[in-house]
Amino acid sequence: MATTLVPGASLRNKNFLEAIQQAGSPTMYPLPAEPARFVAGKSLSNTPVDELNRRIRELCGTDPRILLTMAKMEEDDRKSWVRLAHFMILLANEQHQEVGRLVGWATTWPKLTTAVVVGVAAVLSLTLFHGQTGGAVYVRWGRKTCPDSLGTEMVYSGVAGGTWYDQSGGGTNYQCLPTDPQWGRYLDGVEEYKAYMYGAEYQLNTNVPLGSTSLHDNDVPCAVCYVPTRGSKLMIPARNTCYSGWTREYHGYLMAEHHSHPGSKEFVCVDEQPEVMPGGQANRDGALFYPVEARCGSLPCPNYEEGRELTCVVCTK
Repeated sequence: MATTLVPGASLRNKNFLEAIQQAGSPTMYPLPAEPARFVAGKSLSNTPVDELNRRIRELCGTDPRILLTMAKMEEDDRKSWVRLAHFMILLANEQHQEVGRLVGWATTWPKLTTAVVVGVAAVLSLTLFHGQTGGAVYVRWGRKTCPDSLGTEMVYSGVAGGTWYDQSGGGTNYQCLPTDPQWGRYLDGVEEYKAYMYGAEYQLNTNVPLGSTSLHDNDVPCAVCYVPTRGSKLMIPARNTCYSGWTREYHGYLMAEHHSHPGSKEFVCVDEQPEVMPGGQANRDGALFYPVEARCGSLPCPNYEEGRELTCVVCTK
């Protein structure tokens, strides 16, 4: 079965594939006969599976900019490295024969630059795990873009919305609404027998915790982000760093609807450096974002402190 990039893969990855596919057909050359060897020349034939899996994941997390510096390596070392990638791919999933064939073919094609060969090996390894883990998706509340970190892709930029703050019905969670909605069958005009979706605003009467009261009544942006190489997502309240083994995507402050409003919402993590939507400074209400404070009692103090604003962090693994 031929392997293709899963939906959502970056254009950079697609460009690597296009470059190698334009050079010729991957079926023109057989798979390399010799065993894959690490750059140091060590054979992988008898390497334990756990170690190979570790190397695969290490390869998938490698910065492409570092990979491209391998153009300065000796020819034999370059081929060893690419054959390692090829061997690991085949070991990881026997159904991805075409992936391994393409990497193997790349090592024998003399007209390809080393940058493309090495890049393709890394990209195809990443693509394999793209399909196996599914990646992690999270919403970055309060920002229009995703964190500038390796491998993170923005699915879309949007605006926060939800149920009106004092309505007891409707949905109970905030939504990140895209700025380019599509419509199906509809009837213009507001009707009574419907649920309603409103925009959302910051509600801040002090410069704590977000640093400024100028955000007050401004509309809240959001971005939906995808991390292909990590399959789990976790929002941790009352922390601004992740626990060991997890990667921090962003951190900020916990926010929710006002404690006395009937239209209660979920707790969400708003970025510590929030942005606003252009032209959204008017006080039109809707769903509202208030900072969350700790209250002692059943919540243990210490280590919590009465009335202190709670931090938060979004982590992936």
